[in-house]
Amino acid sequence: MGCDGGTIPKRHELVKGPKKVEKRTQD
Repeated sequence: MGCDGGTIPKRHELVKGPKKVEKRTQD
């Protein structure tokens, strides 16, 4: 799902919710 520390969120990730992007930053 692009959880490899990617700084650029994908389109489907943005649709799920911007909160997920913040969580990925901590991961």
